[in-house]
Amino acid sequence: MLEALNQFHFIRPLWIIGFITIPFIWYFSRKTSAMNNDWNKVINPEFLQHLTPKQSNQKTTRPTILVCFLLSLIFLSLAGPSWKQKPTPVLQSGDDLVIILDLSLSILATDVTPDRLTKAKQKLQDLLNYRKEGNTALIAFSGDAHVVTPLTDDIQTILANMKALDPFIMPVIGSRPDKAVLLALDLFSQSNSQKPRIVMITDGVENDQSEKIFNALDDYPRRISLSILAIGTKEGGPIAIPGQGYLKDGGQVILPKTDFKALENLAKKTGGISRAITLDDSDLKSININNSNAQLNSSKRNSEDNQRFFDTWEDMGFILLLLIVPLALFAQRKNILLALLLCVIYPSEESYAFEWQDLWKTKDQQAADLLNQGEIEKAAETFESTQHKAYSLYKSGQYEQAAKLFEQESDINSLYNQANSLAMQQKFTEAIEKYDQALAQSPNHVDSIYNKQIVEKLLEQQKQEQQNQDQQQNQDQ
Repeated sequence: MLEALNQFHFIRPLWIIGFITIPFIWYFSRKTSAMNNDWNKVINPEFLQHLTPKQSNQKTTRPTILVCFLLSLIFLSLAGPSWKQKPTPVLQSGDDLVIILDLSLSILATDVTPDRLTKAKQKLQDLLNYRKEGNTALIAFSGDAHVVTPLTDDIQTILANMKALDPFIMPVIGSRPDKAVLLALDLFSQSNSQKPRIVMITDGVENDQSEKIFNALDDYPRRISLSILAIGTKEGGPIAIPGQGYLKDGGQVILPKTDFKALENLAKKTGGISRAITLDDSDLKSININNSNAQLNSSKRNSEDNQRFFDTWEDMGFILLLLIVPLALFAQRKNILLALLLCVIYPSEESYAFEWQDLWKTKDQQAADLLNQGEIEKAAETFESTQHKAYSLYKSGQYEQAAKLFEQESDINSLYNQANSLAMQQKFTEAIEKYDQALAQSPNHVDSIYNKQIVEKLLEQQKQEQQNQDQQQNQDQ
């Protein structure tokens, strides 16, 4: 009880200002009543009291008292009395999906227009936009595998990192999809994923690699399916190397072919589905990208397993409704409810905006609902919490405003998110500085390490493009 008293406060304390109006209402009500009694002007007061009913003053006073008392209760309720906190869900994380992208040299084959890599990136972008909820990671492989983006619900970061992916940025030439699968399993273990899945975008997997992949998935403690989006054609096509023509072996042009049957067998053995990439979303629907089963089961799990929470003060103003409702009904019978409503609703020039749902939920709770409904921009406008407002601005693509809000905090998450916001504005140098500040606080912060590496490559690419432009201008001059 003592703890509750210590924590007691008003969520919307500005409504307490409304109590200032109550003495004025009382004063003007009494003054109006006195002015309306014109008999005082022509009849002696001592004689008048014998001519008027004794209860008339009481009848005039009672409605005024009732109105003032009801207003007091309403202002208290609107102020939002609170003395305890409760966890409020912000986002449902759903299932965890790792996307593996093949960056071996065969992905440059031109048997599809313009080439397999471009088509694979287009399908990857469609896949990310098609995702409705859950965390997603991106892994690229050639002769080795690397995490491009760890598990995150920030699709925009993955899309930004995807643009720089190319077989020639990979340190080792080759094709080792088994290493990418092992890396995906490691991500699932670190995040304690409840419903992990893998989707691989590739043009082929060798038989020995298929066995390694199946054994790795079979040894994992939890069942994980591998679905495949296959790209290429059965006939194959030449591999175009920029500035060097087509890739050859012993003078013969190499024509890598896609073995759709082998990919289908691999996916089937792991409980997944293999589909050839299509122009529409039918391939994504067939491999169940949004995992409807996971969404159905998520409501049955413990909420702490599939939701993120932040603590908010619980608005207890609704308790006063137990007094307000019966008194309001009584006032309606006495025909004074209209006056009460006019007192509450009639706006002055200095009044504050008020909405019906403000009675029951705080602005942060309302914003969380909007965020769950996908109305990100409205959520960003509604959030009062700086961190959640910044997150919503980032999700809606307002990176400059998000960076300014993240800058107000100096913890590692704020520095990391500020760096991401700067990177999305192509302010790569400033972004790297923020990643360094985050790593100074936590040297093993995996997200900062990976994102910094990507941004450094983008910065190098940006400088190279600028040098090329300068050289071209000099030649033109």
